[in-house]
Amino acid sequence: MHPHVGVLYLLWTIGCSVWYLQIISVNLDNDLFWPDFAVTGAQTFLIDLFGRPLGATLELYGSVIPKTYGAASTASAMKTTYPRALALAELTSVEDAIVSFQTLEAAYAFSLMTQYCWADFDRRWEVAHTLLRQRRCAANFGANGAVYFEGILRNVDWDAWSAVNSASFMFAVGDAVRASTGGAAWLASLPNAATTVASEVAYWTTKGINCYQLQFSNDVQIGLLESIAIVNVFEQTQVLTMSNVPFTQRGTYWTTFYAMWGFNSDLWAASVLNSSLVRSATNFYGNGNTSIEALVSLYPFTPSSIVIHNLLGPFPSIDLVLVAPPVSLVATVIAFDAAIGGAMQSDDSFARQLTSMQPTTLDPVPRAWRSSTLSYFGGAPYCALAPATTFVQPSFAFNDACMPRQSSTMVLPPIATAFALAMSNDSHSACKLCVHLESSCLALVDHFRSVPKFIVTPDADVETDVTALGVEIVQFAMATSTSSPELLRQSLLGSDWAFFGYIALYDWVYGLREVVSFQGDTATVVLMSERVETTPLTLSGNEIPRTTCLYLWYLVVTTTAMLALVAATLIGLTACRPHDIPQGYIGRFNRIAAPVWVGRPVLLGRGLTAIVTLSTAPIGFKASNSFGVFQAAPRSVLASLVTASESTWISFVISDVLLVATGHYTKWYAPLGSLLAGLATFCIDLASPVAATATLNRSCARNNVDAQLTCTRGTVQIGFSVRAALMLAIQLLSLLVAYLVVRWRLDRRARPPPPPDVPFLIPASVLEFSGAPPDVWAMHPALAVLCGYVHVGSHIFDAKLWMTFQAVGFGPSSHELNPNIVEIPTHRLHH
Repeated sequence: MHPHVGVLYLLWTIGCSVWYLQIISVNLDNDLFWPDFAVTGAQTFLIDLFGRPLGATLELYGSVIPKTYGAASTASAMKTTYPRALALAELTSVEDAIVSFQTLEAAYAFSLMTQYCWADFDRRWEVAHTLLRQRRCAANFGANGAVYFEGILRNVDWDAWSAVNSASFMFAVGDAVRASTGGAAWLASLPNAATTVASEVAYWTTKGINCYQLQFSNDVQIGLLESIAIVNVFEQTQVLTMSNVPFTQRGTYWTTFYAMWGFNSDLWAASVLNSSLVRSATNFYGNGNTSIEALVSLYPFTPSSIVIHNLLGPFPSIDLVLVAPPVSLVATVIAFDAAIGGAMQSDDSFARQLTSMQPTTLDPVPRAWRSSTLSYFGGAPYCALAPATTFVQPSFAFNDACMPRQSSTMVLPPIATAFALAMSNDSHSACKLCVHLESSCLALVDHFRSVPKFIVTPDADVETDVTALGVEIVQFAMATSTSSPELLRQSLLGSDWAFFGYIALYDWVYGLREVVSFQGDTATVVLMSERVETTPLTLSGNEIPRTTCLYLWYLVVTTTAMLALVAATLIGLTACRPHDIPQGYIGRFNRIAAPVWVGRPVLLGRGLTAIVTLSTAPIGFKASNSFGVFQAAPRSVLASLVTASESTWISFVISDVLLVATGHYTKWYAPLGSLLAGLATFCIDLASPVAATATLNRSCARNNVDAQLTCTRGTVQIGFSVRAALMLAIQLLSLLVAYLVVRWRLDRRARPPPPPDVPFLIPASVLEFSGAPPDVWAMHPALAVLCGYVHVGSHIFDAKLWMTFQAVGFGPSSHELNPNIVEIPTHRLHH
C-alpha cells in the first residue's frame, strides 16, 4: 500500500469513527436508548398519547396531539375523573372484587360506597331503605355483588373485621337474621368462607352474580398511580408515571351524602332509632314514625329538599351509578381525532388556526327553561340545602360544594367545538340559546367554518346509543306562585341543543365530564356533569436512568480518542520514514492496533453499542408550535452502513481471541467473516428496521377496593432483544462460514511453514496481519507502534506492560542486563 493511500485510509477510518459518535449520541442519551427522549418533548407526548381515549390498540406512529411541546411550561394533564372511571365502571368484574378483598382493611369494609339490598346471595333477607327501592334492587341490581353483605363477609379477614364491626353489624342486621329461619346457619357459614379466588368466583357465579360495582360518591377522591412500562433492548423495564392522583378524604365537602350516605351511616341510624335494617324484622326502622330524612333534619325542612324528594325520591335512598361512554361514541371521537391529526399534518395554516384559538365560555340555556315564574335550585340531585335563584344554575359536579352558585355557563374548547360542528347540523340555532353571549357564539361558529365537514361522518349509532342511555341535563325548579316542584329536562342531543350536547359528549370521552345515573324511587335522571378541569403533572427526568448509556458513551469516546491518537502517531512516523514501510500493515490498522491499545473488552463494548443502536427503533418526535407526533426516522444509508461496520468489532474480538487456535487461517477468514457480518447486518437494517410497538394491557392492584389504585396502562417496546440476538448470531455465523470456506481453500494448497520462533511479547495479530519481521528491534517504528511499542533510541517502551526495555549489545547472544531496567534478547543484525 502506498504511504499516501495508507494515510488516507487512516483519516477515513478515524473520520468514520468520529461520525459514529454523532450517530449514536441520540441513542446513548438515556438507558432506554430512545432517541431524543426529552422530558417536555417525547416523554410528555408519550404520556399524553396513553392518556387519550383509546380503542383496542394504540397507534404509536402518526397519532397527532394538538399541543405545544418542548416548552419549559409543557406538562401532562391528569384527570381526577379517571380513577373513578376505573374503579366504578371498568374494574367491576367478580374476580377484581375478590382479589381486592384480600387486602381490604377491616375498618374500611363498610366505608365502601354502596347501598345494600340483601344480606345473602339467596335474597332471603332484604335491607333496602324503602319498599320501592327494594323493588328497584330486584329489577336493576340483582347481578351486582356490591349490594349483598355476603360477598364482602365471606372474603374479609373475619377476626379483624369482628373486632371492629361485629357488634354494630349484629345489632343492625345480624340479630334479625339469626332470629329467622336459616339465619344462624348462614351467619355461621360466613367466617373465612372464601378459599381460592377461582372457587369463590365460581360460587358467586352460581348465585347469579356477574359484577361488583360500587356507587358514585364525592366523599373521597379515589387515588391513582398509573404508569407506562418501556422495555429496552436488554429487556430492562423502565416505568414512567402518567397519573398520580392522591387519595383524599373530602370531609365536609361530601355533598352526595344526602343522596346516598353509605352503610356506616345506616349503622348510626339503626343505633339512634334502636331499630333493625332488615325489612322483615319486627323492629325494622321503616316501621317507625321517624324517617331518615327527618333524622338528619333534611326533609321537608328546605324548599330544595322538597323539590328533589318529590321529583326524584326520598333521601338518602338514591342510587348513583357512574355510566361509561358508549363504544360507538368513543370510536367516533377516536376517528375524529385521527382525521384532525391528519389535517393538521397536511395543512400548516389549519393547524395554526385551530391551536391558536382559546376556549370560549358561553351561557346557553334551553329555551323551555326560561321563565320569570320559576325559582331554580340547580341540576345536582343532592344539593338539598341550596337556596333558590332567579337564574338557571349549573349541573352537578364531583367537587360541587352546593354553595351559592353562579349562573350556568359552558366552556367550548376548540377541538370539541370542531367535533360538535362536524356532528351537528344547525349551530346557528344553538347560538340563539345563549342568554347574553349569542354574538360571541356566532363569531365562534363562523370562525370554525374552515373546518371541513368531511373530517368525520356523523355516526347514527352515536345518537342512538346516547339517546338510549337517556343522557340529559336537568334543573330542579319550583313555580313561584304555586310552590309546585318542576323537573326541567333537556335531552343532550335534542333539537337545537345538539351542538352543545356534542361538545359535552366529546369532553365525556376525554374524562373531562362524567355521566351519573341518579335512580330514585320516583324517577331516574342520567345526568351530564359540569366540566372538570385537569391537574398538571410535572414530569421528572429522574424517572429515566442515565447510567448505562453514559458508561457506553464514554467507552466509545475513549476508543475513538485512543485510536485517533495512534493513527496520528502513525501518520507522523510514516511521514518521517515513508520509504521502508512494510506493505499493507496500515490497511490492518484496526485489527492490530485496536486490541493492543484499546483492549478486547472495550472493543466488545463498542461493538455492543452498534448492536444496541441497530436493535432500537429509530423513532423521531416532531414538535411544532401546533402539535406533536411520533414518526419513523430511519437512518440514512451511509449512517446504517457505518453503524453496521461498527458492529463488526465483535467479530474482530472473536477472531483475535481464537487466533491461537486458527493460526494462519486467521489472516484470510477474519476479514472475510467481518465483511460478511457487516454486509448482512447492513442489509437487515436497511430492509427491515425495527419499529417501536405499543401494547395496551392495563393491570391494576387495589388498596381497600376503591381507595387507591396502582396500575400499569400498557407497554412500549423500544428495543428488541431478538434483533440483538440475531445480529450477534450473524457475527458468529459469518466467522464460522468464512473459516470453513478459507480452510477448505487453503488446505488444498501446500501447508505454510511453521510459525517463526518469536519473542512472546509481540502480539500474534501483528505477525498474522502485517508481515512484519519477528523482532521488535527490526520493525519499522510505525509498525512497532501498532504492536504497542514505542522506539526511543536504543530503548523500547512497551505500552502493554508499561515497561521500558534497552538493547545493550549487538549480536545473537551479546546482551547484558542493566540493573535499573529490563532487557530482552535481540536478533538485530549489524548494518
